Amino acid sequence: MNFYQHQDQARRKSRSLVILLLLAVTTLIVLTALIIAVFLYFFQTHTTSIDAASAHSLSFSHHLITVLFSPLMLWVSLGVVLVVLCGSGLKARELRQGGAFVAASLGGKLLLHDNANADEQRLLNVVEEMAIASGSSIPLVFVLEEQGINAFAAGSTPNDTVIGVTRGCIETLNREQLQGVIAHEFSHIYHGDMRLNMRLLAVLHGILVIGLIGQFILESTGYRRMGRHHGQRREGNQIALLGIALVALGFGGTFFGKLIKSAVSRQREFLADASAVQFTRSPTGIAGALLKIRQHSAGSEIEARQAEQFSHFYFANGVQGFLSGLFATHPPLDNRIERVYPAGIGALEHELSQQPSRTQEAPAQPVSPPPAPHGESLSTAPNPISVGDALIMAAGTVSLPALGEAHTLLASLPHALLDACHTPYQARAVIYALLLDTRDQTIRSKQIEHLKQRAHPATYREFAKLEASVSALGARQKLPLVQLCLPALQTLSSSQAKLFRSNVKTLIEIDRKVSVFEWSLTQVLQSAMRKQESHRVRSLKELDDHVRTLLSFLAKLSGASHSDAAFRSAMDTLWPEHENSIDHNASLASTNTALRALQSLKPLDKPKLLKAMLRSVMQDGEVSLEEEWVLRAVAMTLDCPIPLKL
Repeated sequence: MNFYQHQDQARRKSRSLVILLLLAVTTLIVLTALIIAVFLYFFQTHTTSIDAASAHSLSFSHHLITVLFSPLMLWVSLGVVLVVLCGSGLKARELRQGGAFVAASLGGKLLLHDNANADEQRLLNVVEEMAIASGSSIPLVFVLEEQGINAFAAGSTPNDTVIGVTRGCIETLNREQLQGVIAHEFSHIYHGDMRLNMRLLAVLHGILVIGLIGQFILESTGYRRMGRHHGQRREGNQIALLGIALVALGFGGTFFGKLIKSAVSRQREFLADASAVQFTRSPTGIAGALLKIRQHSAGSEIEARQAEQFSHFYFANGVQGFLSGLFATHPPLDNRIERVYPAGIGALEHELSQQPSRTQEAPAQPVSPPPAPHGESLSTAPNPISVGDALIMAAGTVSLPALGEAHTLLASLPHALLDACHTPYQARAVIYALLLDTRDQTIRSKQIEHLKQRAHPATYREFAKLEASVSALGARQKLPLVQLCLPALQTLSSSQAKLFRSNVKTLIEIDRKVSVFEWSLTQVLQSAMRKQESHRVRSLKELDDHVRTLLSFLAKLSGASHSDAAFRSAMDTLWPEHENSIDHNASLASTNTALRALQSLKPLDKPKLLKAMLRSVMQDGEVSLEEEWVLRAVAMTLDCPIPLKL
């Protein structure tokens, strides 16, 4: 099963959550009816005289039947449904803030390069390499001050994600094991598990909120039970009974919540473990991390107050409690280890004992990627179409050659420039420097003058220092450099981001034309910095006008002599019977609109569009580096990151 199929499966699985929610709500309604029947029975028999009670009271079973078939039951059902929907809706609204909301709820602190120690720097380097190798945005990294060994990924899309790692994970695991954990989390990102987890969290909050209301009632009426007057005490007791009843319902919601999380999460952990081995080609990495958890005094436990509600996000079981084995969101550690390391735990312990300790570990050295065909990219392959098809279908994976290429690429960057990508002021300066015109000195002077007048003074000073280093970069280093800047740019305030976007737009428009690199850079920035929106999933056929616009824009990049043929080649890949000709009026603005609409494509239609684009740029027999930039930028916008190499 490839990336696109996993994304489609996750989308379909999201629908099954609705069915599980309906079953849970139905059960809550029945439990509510039962509690109301008990409450009314108790109230009637304790508020009438003994004679009246004996004369008029009904049996409990009659009470229950009366409640179930009374108009009251309709209002109870509507009330429960309304509370559940409101609870889910409010939580979903909170989660629109993205993965950073989850990290902050668990007490996570954003980790930046400029204040990272050696162990934290190693973590950031591993995350960067994994993201660059896979062609995705680099996630923000949060540290949880927890001694347990654990991690999580949270967000809505591959371009809107954060990774959280506990202090115990950073300080206990060696680089290979840490890489296995991060690869596991990247697998969750690529397979759609992350979005599924966010939706599951919103759904479960709805069925838990009744119990939370009960707790609130108990806390708010506690003082009444201490009232001096008998009437006050009786009134307080009655309200307290209501609170207790709602708390009891809350236990029912908790039961179903844990059951649903367990059913959804367990099997996906095995898949993420296997993917981590596939990405890193190192079973001892992920297996060693699991073994360290097994041996660690704090295990994988997370003690944060909100740990329970996010339990299905974690790398390993983060919470312990009553029947934790039955409701565990993760398979047992021994089972996971044996799946990825069949030789067994004893053999694994022996192998790890032969390795140097974490403190004795040598710093990672640049790795030269294997020669083609095992490490090919579109621009260097002898047969770009076959390699391009393979890269497109390899979306959501990381290969060892790609990791080596990413490591080498990062090592080739000047240290000052690499460091500059990691701070907000300097990251903006790097992007500005990348947009300077390299051919026309007059245009370049106008761009610099604009920055002098409009950019933040501190950013302009950094820009002046970095301009020469950025100008000396090779073409293949530019787009990865943009990726490196994304985490720092995502920390900008709304006013800073607005000014930054305005300056980027002006720098591009000063020469009244848009280069392929400028367009690609813009798309990468927008994909990482845009607010996530809900889309109705649509097919290629439903979006055929937008498809035509995008493919027309791409075909025009091939030049006037090839544009018509390039467009026809692309359209024939999708719809051989299509008779529309190229839209020569396709502009940057219309293409941006088209690309925004195409974000709602069905997962299984995205590789079809990317293959059509590949056929367009290959019509003249080769794929230039500029055309590869466009393919990669569109792939990132569609949340289908293409690996750096096979």
